[in-house]
Amino acid sequence: MKNFLKDPEYNSIKSIFLVVFVIGVGYFIGQFAINRSNYLKALVNPEDVATISINLNSIGGADSVEPGIYGIHMAKLLDEAGVADGWLSTIEDFTSDLEPHYARFFAGGEVSYYHFKTTYLETGRLSAAEMASLAPGNEIRGNGFIIADREDEEANGNTGELDQLLATKPRYGNLSYLEGFQNTKSRNFIRDYVDILDAGNSKSMFVLNLRYSTPQAELEKIDFLIEEGVEIIGIECGNEAYAKTHPWYNTGNPTINAPLSVEEYLDTCDTYRDLILASHPGIPFAVSAAPKKNFEEGAEWEASDFNTEWNISLATKMNEHGYDNYTVHFYAPFNSCEDEVATGDRDSIFTCGLEEIRDLRNTVEGPNGTVRLPVIFSWYKENFPGKDMWFTEWNINQDPLNGTDAKYANSILHAAFVTNVMNIINMQNAYNGNFIPFANLHTYVTDGGNAMINLHVSKGVGNSEPEDTGEFVRRTPYFAYISMKEIFQDDYKPLETTFTINTPGLDPNDVTIYGYKKDNGDIALAFTNLTSKTLHIDELTIDGDAVDLNSSSANLYSIDGDANYASRGKTEFAVNPGHEVTIRENDFYSSITNLYIPSFGISTVTINTDIVEDNPGCTILENITGNCDEDINEPENDTEAPTIELAGPADKFILNGATTVVAASAADNIGIQKVEFYYGSTADMKNLIATDDTAPYKSTWNTAQLPVGTYRVGAKAYDTSGNTTFSNYVTVKKQ
Repeated sequence: MKNFLKDPEYNSIKSIFLVVFVIGVGYFIGQFAINRSNYLKALVNPEDVATISINLNSIGGADSVEPGIYGIHMAKLLDEAGVADGWLSTIEDFTSDLEPHYARFFAGGEVSYYHFKTTYLETGRLSAAEMASLAPGNEIRGNGFIIADREDEEANGNTGELDQLLATKPRYGNLSYLEGFQNTKSRNFIRDYVDILDAGNSKSMFVLNLRYSTPQAELEKIDFLIEEGVEIIGIECGNEAYAKTHPWYNTGNPTINAPLSVEEYLDTCDTYRDLILASHPGIPFAVSAAPKKNFEEGAEWEASDFNTEWNISLATKMNEHGYDNYTVHFYAPFNSCEDEVATGDRDSIFTCGLEEIRDLRNTVEGPNGTVRLPVIFSWYKENFPGKDMWFTEWNINQDPLNGTDAKYANSILHAAFVTNVMNIINMQNAYNGNFIPFANLHTYVTDGGNAMINLHVSKGVGNSEPEDTGEFVRRTPYFAYISMKEIFQDDYKPLETTFTINTPGLDPNDVTIYGYKKDNGDIALAFTNLTSKTLHIDELTIDGDAVDLNSSSANLYSIDGDANYASRGKTEFAVNPGHEVTIRENDFYSSITNLYIPSFGISTVTINTDIVEDNPGCTILENITGNCDEDINEPENDTEAPTIELAGPADKFILNGATTVVAASAADNIGIQKVEFYYGSTADMKNLIATDDTAPYKSTWNTAQLPVGTYRVGAKAYDTSGNTTFSNYVTVKKQ
C-alpha cells in the first residue's frame, strides 16, 4: 500500500492545504478584529435594547468648538503624586494618551508657598541648612517650600503651618517633609511640568503667585518656560483672589469694602502684568471673578454678599485697568442629596445624584441652591459684557469631609457629570460667540477623590484596585475626558440635537445626546445613557438629510458599567465597591446598524457619514433600506443650507403682555420653503410657536398662559431642497 504520509506529492498537497487554511483563518481573525462588534450583535438581548431616532441641525453662526475647553490642572501634583517611584514617566505616558490642549500651572492650597530659585528672595530668608540643600543654579528643590514663609503664617495666627514642613510623618519614612521628600528631589518641579507638557504636546496656562512671590520672580518662571519652548496661552492674575485666604478679602460691609478690595487687587495685577508684557508682549491676562453664590436669590440678599459686590466692582474696574478676560471656578455641591447621603443607602444616593445631573443642563432659573450651568453662564455673560470667561477650575466638590458630593467621585455618574459640563460649554459657546475659550477639570493627579488619576491604593487595605501603569490608577473622569478628545481636536462644530426614544418606559431625561459635525460631513455624537437599556440608532438625520445607517461606519469610545455607581476601583462611597467599569476604546463598526450604545455609561460615536440619496416620493425608512421603487426624475442635488437670523423678540425681552411678535429673516440660493419659530426651557427649544411660509417671516406668540420663567426663542429655516438651519437664539423672561 502506498504510504501517503511519506509521499512527496501528498506533502505538496498538504502544504497547499495548510497555506489555504492559514490564510482563511487569518482572514477570519482579521475580519473579526475589524468588525468584532458586528459579530457580537447577536449577543445583545432585544429586551434590553431601546431604539432611538436622532435629528441634527446646523446652528447658524456657530464656530468650531474651542480646543481650549480640553484642558487639565496640575494643582498639587508633585506634592501628592511625587511620592511614588517612577511617577514622572507614568504621568508622561498618561498625558501622552490624553493630549490635553493645555495644562494649568500648579495653583491652589500649598502651592501659594512655591518658589523656583533664590534669585529674588531677600538675603537671610533661607537658613544655612536650606542654602546647603539647593539644587544647581540655586533652584529650590521640589515645590520650593521654605521655612520662613510658614513662620510668617504662624505669626499671623495660622497655626500648624510649620508642622507641615518639619513634623515627621510615616509617608516620608518617618522624616519631615523637607528631609524625606522635598530635599530628595533632584530639581525644582517646574522642570517636571515642562516634561509633562512635552509628553502631551500641550500648552501652558500660567497662574501668578501673588502671595509669596514678586513680579520679578514670576517673570523668571515665565522666562524659563518660554526658553524651554513652552507656549503660554494665558496668564491668570492669581488664584481665587476674592477668597478668605487672600489679603483682599474683607469682612466689613461688602458694598463699601469689596470695591476697595477690587481696586487694590487690580493695582497689584497691573504691577505684575506691566513687567511681564514688557518682555513678552501679547500674552492675554485674566483677573479673578468670584463664584456667584446662590445667585437665584433675591436682589436684596445679593447686595449683602461679598462675592456679588466683588463681581459688580470687577466688571467695571477691569475695563479701567485694561483687562479683557476673567476666571471663574465651579464645584457642583449636590445640595439636594444630603438626606440620602445621611441614610448611607447607595441606591438612594445615586438616584438623587442622577436628578442633580439632569438639573445641571436646565436653562431656567430655579430655587435658591440649584446648580444650573446655562443659568450660571448667562449670569456672567450679562454681568461681564464683552469679556471672555476662562473656566479654569470645575468639578464635583472635592472636599472629602463633605458627606454629599464626595460620594459621587470616580463613579459613572461622575463621568457623566464631566462630559455633560464639556458639552454644555460647547453649546453655550455655539450661541454666544465662543465666549469661553478655556476650561479645565480640577484636578489631574492628586490625592483628592475627584481627580482624574490617583495613587494606587494598597491591596492590604482590603480593596481590589484595577491594574494600571506603575503606582497609579486612572479613574472614571480620565476616561470620560479622553472620550471627548477627537471632538476637540478635529474641528467639529456643535449641532442642535433632538431625539426620540421609540421604546416606551424610559425617561428621556436620563439620556443626553450632543451632536457635532465636521466640514467634510463626519458626525460625532456624545451620549450619556444612564438608563438600564442599551440604545440602538434606528434613524439619524443631519440638516434634513437621512444618514444611510447601512453604509455609514462608526467608531465607539465608551466607559460603562452595570449601574450609575460603577467605578474604577476605590471610591468615597465604598472601599471595595465591587462594580467595575468597562472601557471600550475605538471599537470599529462597518455599519451603524450593528452599533449599540452601552447602558449606564458615557460614549462618543464618530461617524463617517453616507447620506441617503433622497427620493421625495418615499419614506425615510424606504430610502435608508433601499426599498423604494418609485421612478422619478431626481432634481439637481442642492446641499447649500439656508441662512436665518432671528429679528424679534430682542434678547432679554420681558414678556409682560399677552402676545409677542416673533420674526426672522431668511435667505437661500434656491428658495425658502418655510420658517418655524420655537421656544423652550432648554437649548433644544422643542416647543413650536408658529410656521410661516411667506416673507417677511413673522407670527404672533400667545404668551398669556406661559408659566413664569426664563425661555429661549429661536427659528428654523427650511429651503425647498430640505436643507435646514437653526438661527441664533435670544433669552426672554415671563414675570
